[in-house]
Amino acid sequence: MTRHLHLISHTHWDREWYLTFQQFRLRLVELVDNLLDLLDRDEEFRHFYLDGQQIILEDYLEIRPGQRKRLEQHIRSGRLGIGPWYVQNDTFLTSAEATIRNLLHGIRDARRWTEHPMMIGYLPDQFGHISQLPQILRGFGIDNAILGRGYKPEGHAGKSEFEWASPDGSSVLAIHLPNWYNNAQRLPVEPEQSARLLGWIAEKSERYASTKHLLLMNGVDHLEAQETLTEALRAVRPLLSQDTVIHHTDLASYVARVREEVELPACVTGELREGDQYYLLHGTLSARVYLKQASQRTQDLLERYVEPVAAWNALLGLQAYPHDALSFAWRKVMHNHPHDSICGCSRDAVHDEMLARFRQSDEVLNALLERGQQSLIRQVDVSGMGDNDQLIFAYHTSSRDRTDLVEADVDVLQEDGEDAGIRLYDASGRQVPHETLGRRKLGKRMLSPINLPTTIPVTRHRIRFQADAVPAMGYAVYRVEVVKAPNTEADSPVRIESSLSVSASTASSESSALSTQVMPTNRPPVLENEWLRAEIAPNGSIRLTDRVTGLTYEGLHVFEDDSDIGHSYVSHPVLNDTVVTTADAVTQIECLSGGGLEQSYRITIPWSLPIEADEEGGRRSELYRECSIVTEVTLRQSARVLAFNTRFDNRVEDHRLRVRFPVPFSSGVCRAGGQLDVVTRPDALEWQRDRNTHPNWRFVGLTGEAGGIAMLNEGLHDYEHTHDPEGLTLTLLRAVRSISRRVPGAIDEYGLEEGHQVQGEHVFTYGVHVHGADVSHAELYLAAEEFANPIRSVVRPVKDDRWKSGRPWVQEPGIEGMFERPDPNASKPKLPLTGSFLQLSEPRMLVSAVKMAEDRDSLILRLWNPEEQAIEGNVAVDAAEHTSGGAYLVNLLEERERELLLTEAGVWIALRPKQFVTVELPLER
Repeated sequence: MTRHLHLISHTHWDREWYLTFQQFRLRLVELVDNLLDLLDRDEEFRHFYLDGQQIILEDYLEIRPGQRKRLEQHIRSGRLGIGPWYVQNDTFLTSAEATIRNLLHGIRDARRWTEHPMMIGYLPDQFGHISQLPQILRGFGIDNAILGRGYKPEGHAGKSEFEWASPDGSSVLAIHLPNWYNNAQRLPVEPEQSARLLGWIAEKSERYASTKHLLLMNGVDHLEAQETLTEALRAVRPLLSQDTVIHHTDLASYVARVREEVELPACVTGELREGDQYYLLHGTLSARVYLKQASQRTQDLLERYVEPVAAWNALLGLQAYPHDALSFAWRKVMHNHPHDSICGCSRDAVHDEMLARFRQSDEVLNALLERGQQSLIRQVDVSGMGDNDQLIFAYHTSSRDRTDLVEADVDVLQEDGEDAGIRLYDASGRQVPHETLGRRKLGKRMLSPINLPTTIPVTRHRIRFQADAVPAMGYAVYRVEVVKAPNTEADSPVRIESSLSVSASTASSESSALSTQVMPTNRPPVLENEWLRAEIAPNGSIRLTDRVTGLTYEGLHVFEDDSDIGHSYVSHPVLNDTVVTTADAVTQIECLSGGGLEQSYRITIPWSLPIEADEEGGRRSELYRECSIVTEVTLRQSARVLAFNTRFDNRVEDHRLRVRFPVPFSSGVCRAGGQLDVVTRPDALEWQRDRNTHPNWRFVGLTGEAGGIAMLNEGLHDYEHTHDPEGLTLTLLRAVRSISRRVPGAIDEYGLEEGHQVQGEHVFTYGVHVHGADVSHAELYLAAEEFANPIRSVVRPVKDDRWKSGRPWVQEPGIEGMFERPDPNASKPKLPLTGSFLQLSEPRMLVSAVKMAEDRDSLILRLWNPEEQAIEGNVAVDAAEHTSGGAYLVNLLEERERELLLTEAGVWIALRPKQFVTVELPLER
């Protein structure tokens, strides 16, 4: 049988890493300039692949805009391969929607260049692969994956080709690169050397190949196209054996030939995280954790607030959907998602620029959100309300009704009196108790597109109240009444009836949210509601009782610090490690809020840690330095989550900080939130690693026969399932000396970056969720989503008359008043005081995306099933008169696949276990 060597010329382009983006971009410009010259002069140079990243073209053309026609010529001819990704992102540290939008933007951009972009699931250097990636690839019409890490052929019949499936059964032909993506990095021009090299490469590849089609990758990180390749191929071909043919070709042609002959071994299902620590590079889960936190905050802002609010406005015909601004924000976020960027393993300057990109995206998104919120609240029906009343529009995008605390800033005009107070009423007219968290006088800036800005003197009341049963994917409106100088009992605020109770030693249960009280040492403080009882021990640990299951968890929330002499990619300890914990700490415990709607305590630990680690000596320093660690632990009324907000002042080096949560039962598996999945991981160690940590998205939990707990978190992706004692640990930060190490015991000139020691103050947000033994995957995922995404609020006066202020002119022309612009939505239907934009009859069906279609006036919903059983249910959209154009099942490119039945009750959706679908509802105008 003839042996076919498929030679793929390519570069692997890390946009930023050990050089900054701009430094690498200058090299990129030279690479593409030289490549275009090579393609122009050498017609036998058949193909070059641009790493599957469309952003390469963006970055190049920003410097070389005049080269567009030359690029287009070679792309259309098929000699320059582009697509399908926008960037080569890390998929464990980014949301499922980020990966989907990555491919959506990448393929749509590529199609502007050519009708036939490379539809290859090219994943050369990601540090493992998420479980749902085959289903995502299939959703874009990609039936293959070529990957460099996460899979070890030795454990799978020794073959590099295999069927890889997501938990729903969607599968792709996967081809592993056992000899990496540079196994034919450069071919010598000298024919004997080239023939010898090709024989060596073929022999190594045949050990794993299932067919006679072998993949030879001609290129590697940042290398330019081999300009002598045609000459080398011409010289070596006569020296190859008669049964060997070498093709200078492209990945699509290679995959097609493999598919014709391959007989795949047993299917591999789920995530791919096989290999040792230097292969999987799992230390990146917690390197520069502040980047992970920023990324999750921005993605949540995009996915859980801005896009749904913009879609609701478009659905109601109130505002045009801001496609271009959202595309800009998504691209800014995705610029931070390449695997050497979000993984935190680059230069200090690279990560500084990433923070700037997150800020730019956040600024755009917050402005879009404010406009969208104001548009919705303006449309609320205010019939029967007083002219001086105000509205609080409280909303969320969870797929179930929510009861939670809401905070809002209510501004009262100072002309109403310094002692003016407020009352709060729900849609039924019932007065709602609230707490005042603070007041301050300020000048409220009034901005207008047609009048110059000015300020109005107000007193800002920061209030907190409980919003009960705010409808799923919906809102509730509260009326605010200003009470001038209340001086009678009738004018006083309603007393808060709280489910919270406190120990005898705590502050009064009156609504004194701003009070602070140091706790006596002989009486442990207790936080308690109908679900939980949490007792704070003198060392700051928590004894938590689930009042439903009766389970008690002892010694929760002990901090643990050990050494880390690894680098940004890999974590490992010194030989003779010293592990420091807060188990014997002396703490100061203060009551911040002793009742009402929320109980909160501050735990201060004056903790001393070794100042550094000595790699050569194999031990931590005997010199210690104090690093304060301060935690606010909070329990809200009706909450099943005990929340923690921890501040740590990192003043030492070469260490790893974690927080421990032991459990009183044995559990052979843990459940971790994933990307459109809840992943069940066994506790068996299959690979030798110094640290047995794993990724989670939003939560990780353990469940026993009587119940369990889940650790909810914001951007803390690194956890370990421990066994002595049984429990979970969350990694809060890792402080190391370098990006990486090429030489043992030495750091190269590009690797020593001070920022990897992450000095200074860090803030971590996480919580403990208690549950019964029968808790569903959906319940855990929803609890984690809601923990990170509170009910938001926006405030607006019923009548603008007293609030209108500004200057129509810079000078004083003698014209009084201001310019007016009519409300374009004044004649449109009003919104009731409570409402839901989207309802799901099946509570286990979750929502991943609510947006408008990329290229037509349609609402797009992405729905998924986290369970291991099939589910089905009805999906109804409010304002159905706007979506009477039918319903369609679409792929991830938003191309219609089949029509769905749309009735007055909505669309019926049936989902296989772990399946997700995308539904289109065209709008009728």
